[in-house]
Amino acid sequence: GTFGNYDRVELLGRFNVALSDTVAIAGAVSSTQRDGYTRNETTGNRVDDQKVAGGRLSLRYRPSERLDAVFTLDHVDQDQKGQPRDNVCDASLDGGVHCVGVNPDPRRVNAVEDGYLRREVTGLTANVDYELDWGTLTSVTAYRTADYAHADAFFSNPINPPAQIESFNENIEDTSQFSQEFRVSFDFPESRLHGVAGVYYLVEDIERNEILFQDFPVPAVTGVGSFPQQVDATSYALFGQVSYDVTSRLTLTAGARMTWEEKDADLAAVLLEGPGLPPPLAEEFDISTDESWDAFTPRFAVDYRVNDDVMLYASAARGFKSGGFQGTPGTAASAAVAYDPEFAWSYEAGAKTQWLEDSLRLNVAAFYTDYEDLQVSQLVPLCCVVIGNAATAEIQGVEVETLFRPAPGFDLNASYSYLDAEYESFASGATADNTGNTLQRAPKHKFNFGAQYEWSAGDVGVFLARLDWTRQSKIFFEASNTPLEVQERYDLIDARLALRAHDDSWEVALWGKNLDDELIKTHIVAFAPFGQQLNTYQPPRTYGVTLSFRR
Repeated sequence: GTFGNYDRVELLGRFNVALSDTVAIAGAVSSTQRDGYTRNETTGNRVDDQKVAGGRLSLRYRPSERLDAVFTLDHVDQDQKGQPRDNVCDASLDGGVHCVGVNPDPRRVNAVEDGYLRREVTGLTANVDYELDWGTLTSVTAYRTADYAHADAFFSNPINPPAQIESFNENIEDTSQFSQEFRVSFDFPESRLHGVAGVYYLVEDIERNEILFQDFPVPAVTGVGSFPQQVDATSYALFGQVSYDVTSRLTLTAGARMTWEEKDADLAAVLLEGPGLPPPLAEEFDISTDESWDAFTPRFAVDYRVNDDVMLYASAARGFKSGGFQGTPGTAASAAVAYDPEFAWSYEAGAKTQWLEDSLRLNVAAFYTDYEDLQVSQLVPLCCVVIGNAATAEIQGVEVETLFRPAPGFDLNASYSYLDAEYESFASGATADNTGNTLQRAPKHKFNFGAQYEWSAGDVGVFLARLDWTRQSKIFFEASNTPLEVQERYDLIDARLALRAHDDSWEVALWGKNLDDELIKTHIVAFAPFGQQLNTYQPPRTYGVTLSFRR
């Protein structure tokens, strides 16, 4: 159980019980509730709250040493208010449209409605392994349904004085999916060759409706538009990977996956209320379309163990991200044109090492990723969010992580990453050409340092104290990289102090997160003509106590 500020109450229970020599059950239930970090002055309610509960139940059947089957049912239910955006703008540029009446407190918003987030997800899985003399046959079967809905006010303009513009968005989505994978892993006795091969199948049905309420001082663009969609997707894949031990220290690996995908879509746009055509709705339509893609994604790797404490490795792999259709296309022509898959070649080389009788661990990696047909989401003012294959991009960098135990019970960990992420080309379209700009949410530098000390509390138990510090350099939230789209460098400090029984049967822990109460943006929508930002934020300073019992 966890109890903290903002009336946080978290409960978690887990169990694992053998019913016989061949049957066992395991499960977990959890519930989290807390008040919101933000108050909506329009409604008087706290928003950005949390109310979610879930559970999982698994049955394991193992009638022999060869057969092992696990069947799992899981369910999550979430029903909470939305996360309205904080309206930050420059009154000198605003002209009385956006800034009038805005509360400068970032934890107070003026949304016309609170919005909401509702989610109900249920899944069934069956994982069956059968051991052979030379490997393992595996079947993984899964079925999942998800009912999802959210609504939010876009501008969060005050309604007193009356808002001159507002946009309210509601998204309702029901999905179901079934997947089946068969694979065989092989490791022949006395053989240097081992690997895995298999087939995969996925079918998914998606019903989605996005409703946009647009209120502008111009009647021609004021109204309510609906964008119902039905998408049926199928995916097939063949995959395999083999590793060959050239020597006891050198291993070569090669693998590949061939994927075929198809999406059949019924897409429509409907004017629910006028008097005008609300953006992005430019015409009513009802069309059917389909698209298919295939992708060959190989992987190559080499591992070399210099000795028992040092391993060197290198790899090259190609990956892809599926194509799709626009969520709110304004015309039949734009609805009919799908965006294509995104491809990337990723290269990595590094070393994993241990030193000083395993008291020091040091890992170093260098990486380079080359993107083609990068899918970029762009906000088109007075229209919509458009996804397109806008760019090629390169990401390169270095990661270093270390764990050091200078004395028994005293652990130090640190990591550093350097990232150079740039659009090599960016096709001009509805927005300016962004070639040479930094990719969204890509910090150039990120540091982490942690320290943990454990000491005896006599017969009572053991004390544990931990401190973590993270620093991240600035990031951009849009490809245009304007000053309005920046989260500047920030520091995060977390701490924890616990008393634990010697046999781990109980623990009491005091904890705090974001102790210096940094205001950190998680998303920005910017409108440069008005010097306006619409922001959402990470949690403020939080603290509490966690009680744990084990039997």
